[in-house]
Amino acid sequence: MATTFFDHQRLSSLGDCIQLLLANTPLGYNNILGGGGSRGAGITEGTAWVRSDKGLFGGPVTAIASLPVKGALVYAGTNEDEIYVSANDGRDWTPPGSASSGHYVAGIEIDPRAGRRIVGKAVYGAGFFLSEDGGQTWKNASRGLGSRSLSCLGAPASSPDTLFAGTRDAGLFVSRNGGRSWSRTGRQTLGNRVMAVDATRDGRTVYAGTQETGLFVSRDGGDTWNAIVLPFGSQPMVTGIDINPADELRLTVTVTGGGTGLSTILSMSGAVNTIAVARDGIVYAGTQTREAAISRDDGATWQRLNSGLPDLAVRRIVVAGSRVFAMTVHHVVRLQTQ
Repeated sequence: MATTFFDHQRLSSLGDCIQLLLANTPLGYNNILGGGGSRGAGITEGTAWVRSDKGLFGGPVTAIASLPVKGALVYAGTNEDEIYVSANDGRDWTPPGSASSGHYVAGIEIDPRAGRRIVGKAVYGAGFFLSEDGGQTWKNASRGLGSRSLSCLGAPASSPDTLFAGTRDAGLFVSRNGGRSWSRTGRQTLGNRVMAVDATRDGRTVYAGTQETGLFVSRDGGDTWNAIVLPFGSQPMVTGIDINPADELRLTVTVTGGGTGLSTILSMSGAVNTIAVARDGIVYAGTQTREAAISRDDGATWQRLNSGLPDLAVRRIVVAGSRVFAMTVHHVVRLQTQ
């Protein structure tokens, strides 16, 4: 798996070229630094991962979400569709009492209006569900979805009525009414297997990553789509998209496969599983077997961030509001500075 950092300020109106800043950055001996390092700011002393799974049951956590405001609730979903809520930044979790479909939660989005009580979840194998009471009860809101095999969920921060849901077998769907009904978008362009989606804050620019046909961009809120040619020969599988919230002209894309010139990014002993970009532009990475790492310079250099990890297989890192969570094989941890 590889991670590529783009500056798409020079992206053409057709969406068919992109300025590459850094491609295939190896998290290996050449550019992972130790504690301080001379090529970038060091990690703040006392920064470490701390356990954040007290009260979490129902299988490994597969999704975490929160709004970027102080004191906001944090929601977590598991691979058995159990939903948990934390009111203290993930220190303790309680189930709000909702029923489970038994399938894994692929994504969670929170509506910042209505007292932040409206929550949507995409569940692989079950569809899309809405809760209007903070997760206590859920109703199926899959009308118009051509599949229940949901793989990803995204929403523009300032346009909560718009939601995008990717599926593994029926393409990308959009809702313009807060998830109450859906219609397919990009039928002839994106193909059927959509793995990742992200949108700018205003929702006008949307990116979709696919399993078979690469990366696409829409400049009209998801109505029409154009391919972005990645510098890897044949189009790879795009498994992750993260728009830098500090500068929405910067984009991080995680890919697997591709043609000549695409090399697998390895850490000391494991491929990169996950990339997340925080609101201050800091990039976090997690690998299969050995590392969590941090970069303050768009991936040019990396520093290990393993202190406090209960196990080193980092499946996913999520920026939830102002908090950074990592999901390992057996635990959930959050980043904390003493």
